[in-house]
Amino acid sequence: MINDFVFKNISEPNIDLVKSRANLVPNEEYTVDELKDGIDRAMGTQLFSQITFSPLFEDDQIKFEVEGHEKAKHQIKGSLHYDTQRGVGLIVNYTGRNIIGEASRFLVTLDIAQQPGFRIHYQNNFGHRKEWWWSSEILGQLLTQEFYFEGVKAEDLDNDFFQFDNEFNKNINSLKSFYGLGLNYESTSFKPANKSEIADNVFGMEDYRFKNIEINFHFDLNTLNRVFFPTKGRFLYAEISRSLYHHVKYNFSDHSKPNINGETNGFTKFNLTFEQRLPLHHKITGIIGASVGFNFIDEIQEGEHSYLDYGTGGTYFLGGGILRPRKDTFLFKGLNDSELYASQFMMLNLGLQTHLTSSLLLTPHFNIASVGNTGFGDYIKKAFSPSGDWQDLDEASLLLSGGVTASYDSFLGPVNFDVSYVNKINKIRIFFGIGIPLNRSN
Repeated sequence: MINDFVFKNISEPNIDLVKSRANLVPNEEYTVDELKDGIDRAMGTQLFSQITFSPLFEDDQIKFEVEGHEKAKHQIKGSLHYDTQRGVGLIVNYTGRNIIGEASRFLVTLDIAQQPGFRIHYQNNFGHRKEWWWSSEILGQLLTQEFYFEGVKAEDLDNDFFQFDNEFNKNINSLKSFYGLGLNYESTSFKPANKSEIADNVFGMEDYRFKNIEINFHFDLNTLNRVFFPTKGRFLYAEISRSLYHHVKYNFSDHSKPNINGETNGFTKFNLTFEQRLPLHHKITGIIGASVGFNFIDEIQEGEHSYLDYGTGGTYFLGGGILRPRKDTFLFKGLNDSELYASQFMMLNLGLQTHLTSSLLLTPHFNIASVGNTGFGDYIKKAFSPSGDWQDLDEASLLLSGGVTASYDSFLGPVNFDVSYVNKINKIRIFFGIGIPLNRSN
C-alpha cells in the first residue's frame, strides 16, 4: 500500500491536471504496471519533457515521489518540409501553455511555403478530473489544386480554404479515446490559376465559393504505439454531421449565363476511418485500413440550387500520401492531393510495412475504392458492382491503385518515396516527401 503521493517541481496551474490524469490516490495498493500507467497518463498531457518517480520510506510509511520536468511555458520551433505536390516550406510553430487559463494550450503555426497556410489553435481542459475539454481552431490555406472533371484533367485552380472549428469533448481514456460535439464553419473557393484560361476552362467558371456551417458528433480512438510508422495498435474515427447553412456563389466565364448565388439543398454526412496495425514479425507489420464517406442529400426545394452540381466544396476529397489538415480529405496513394472529389465513397487499404533496418522501411500497398458523385440511394445500388469511370463520377465507379513506398525515419521527420499505378489513367505516379508539413492538430 502506498500511503501518500508527493508531487515535485510541478507548477500550480498544472498540478490539478497532472493529479487528475495520473489518478493515483493515497492508501491504495498498486502494481508496478498500474503506477507506470498513471505516470504515462500524466505524460500524455504533453506538459513535460520527462517525469521521474521513486519510492520514499518515512516513519513506517511508503510514499511515492513524482518529479516533473516541465516544458517551457513559451516554445518556438521550426522545421523544413518538401513534397512533389505542395513544394517546399518552412513550419514555424509557437506553443504557449497556461497563457489563457489554467490547463490550457495556445498554438500558432505558420507554413511559410509556395502554397502557404496557418493555424491558430486553443485548447482548455476543465472539470474535476480535467476530462472535459474545449477546442477552437482557425485554419487557412492558399493552394493550387487540380481535379478530374467530366473525364478529363482540368486546369489548375487556385484554392483558398478557411475553417473555424469548435469542439466540446469528453475523454473516455485520456490517452486513447474521446467523444464530443462540434460546430464547424468552412469556406472553399476556386478560380483558374491562369487568368488567360478563365474564358475557356472546362468548368466554365470565373470563380466559385461554397460556405458551409455544420454541427457534428464525433468519436476518436487511437491506440497506435507511434506517431510515424506504428507497429501495433488501432485508429478509429467516426463523425456524423448536419449542414445548417450551405451557400454557393458560382460566376460563369460565359457572361451570357446567369450566375448562381444562393443556398443549395441540405445534406447530412457520415464518415468513418479505421486502421489496424498487426505485428506479424518483429520486422513486419500488417496494415488493414478502411474508410467510408456517405452523403444523405435532401430533396431540392424551390429556389435552391443543386448540391450535387454546385456543392463541390462540401463533398469529400480523395488522394495523396500525406495527411493534410483539412477535414473530409482522405488518403489514396497514386492520386495527387485531393485530386478526386466525391459525394459518396467506400475504400479499403492493405499494406505490409517491413523494417529493413531500424530506420529504413519498405511498404507494398494495395488500395481499392468505390466512388460516386450521386445521391446515396443511387450510389449504394451499384456500390459493390461499380461500372462507371471514376474520372467521370456520374455513377458508382471503381478506383484501384497499387505500389510500394520506401521510407526513412529521419531527424527532419519521415522521408517517403512512393511509386504507384492507378487504373483508368494507366499511369505510374511518383511521390516524394520529406519532413512534417502543416497537418491535423491533436
